[in-house]
Amino acid sequence: MKNKGMKKIALMIAGLLLMVLYSCRSVQFNMNEASPLAVVTVFSNPTLPWYDPLAKSKSVPDDSVPSQLIKKSYQENPELNTAQKRIDSAYLALIKGLEDAGIEVVDREAFSDSDEYQKLSKSFLSGLETDLSAEGLKILDYMNGKKYLPLAELTDAGSMMFVEFTFNKQKTPVGLHDNYILARTTMNVYIYDRTGKKVFHKKYTGLSETGPLDDNGSYNKNELVEKFPETVDFVVDCLLKDLLGE
Repeated sequence: MKNKGMKKIALMIAGLLLMVLYSCRSVQFNMNEASPLAVVTVFSNPTLPWYDPLAKSKSVPDDSVPSQLIKKSYQENPELNTAQKRIDSAYLALIKGLEDAGIEVVDREAFSDSDEYQKLSKSFLSGLETDLSAEGLKILDYMNGKKYLPLAELTDAGSMMFVEFTFNKQKTPVGLHDNYILARTTMNVYIYDRTGKKVFHKKYTGLSETGPLDDNGSYNKNELVEKFPETVDFVVDCLLKDLLGE
């Protein structure tokens, strides 16, 4: 009886932790004062590393492996050859979510080809040459909003949004001996107003409800990559709730 009680308490605690990690929690933010919104950078890691809560950096290709083998592995591995599609789809889901929520968004074409935008550098992100940006956008430093004031003036934007996605795969036990491989998406969002002041920063994380079964180290990679859109939709929905004060 005592063991059953302890097990029940442990399950309740685990459930509460999951709610903290993957639920939407609102923050104070006035979207009316930040409109129109210019989404100036959206980028992500190019691979699908295993989720490690202690990891300090993203995985990058091993330079010791011959380039021909790297290229072949990218072509044959759906986790890798869908990387550009993954970040492009995430960008489109973000823009659609914002517009469907009634938030005015500056057209990407209004700034992406401008001199003001093209001369911007990655700054502290310059070492992450393997990261991927959504089509038509650059990977930009989101730590100093003031250097983007010319861009805000060019677009007449009320605020500028910087978004970094991190995509991972994560093992989750099911039953006594099996594991599911779940899709995990983290979205890190910064918003600066037209004066360069940071007015919003929050990180969101979502896990797919299901995933392929781990069969002694082998799993269906195509099934896994198909799970990422639902995790992106979840984190975007959480962001929108915060921006709209719901």
